[in-house]
Amino acid sequence: MAARAVVTFQSIVAREVNPLDSAVVTVGTFHAGTKRNIIPDEAKIELTVRSYKPEVQKQLLAAIARIAKAEAAAAGASREPTIFVNPAESAQALYNDPASPRGWGMRFVGRSGPRRSSPPNQ
Repeated sequence: MAARAVVTFQSIVAREVNPLDSAVVTVGTFHAGTKRNIIPDEAKIELTVRSYKPEVQKQLLAAIARIAKAEAAAAGASREPTIFVNPAESAQALYNDPASPRGWGMRFVGRSGPRRSSPPNQ
């Protein structure tokens, strides 16, 4: 069930997100079972979800929840999967101001222009 969910998670970006919107769903960890000959009763999957637009982020998270619940139902699971988004590991996309580096350069170089340094002695 969990392995099938992972395969389906990988299709979200290709099948559900506008190709002009950047998005990534990464399965970072998959933990299940303790022995090779015992079917585990639970699995823990940790994902990373990235996008530039908040609405795409919501779309990805909704798709992940929908797929996890559907795979559990299809497998006849006795309970729905627990889906947790860790706010401590979530952040909005960062945009750099294109004008900022020029301003930083002036602060570091100074108004008198760049200074040459001597080559290191070898």
